[in-house]
Amino acid sequence: MLLSLLKEYLEIEDTSKDVLLNILLDMAQDIIKQYCVIDALDDSFNNAIVLLAAYLYNMHSKEGFNSISQGARSVSFAREIPDFIKAMLPLPKVRVV
Repeated sequence: MLLSLLKEYLEIEDTSKDVLLNILLDMAQDIIKQYCVIDALDDSFNNAIVLLAAYLYNMHSKEGFNSISQGARSVSFAREIPDFIKAMLPLPKVRVV
């Protein structure tokens, strides 16, 4: 289900990138679980998972770069969950050990 949502969001119609997209979906789920300090995600996280996986997909080819300048244009890349995705997530829990 998440794969089909991600492919729809990215406008990918074939199956050539399915392995990569599944890896990115798994990574997005792990990142969100770590950020929220929870062990499992329910369906209410689906939109955030898809958006984060799409963000990771778009950053995939730019890995290792913090910023790129081309002429008068400059683009910076975040190294954490973007704020627009954090806004969709519950506040992180504090775990007492």
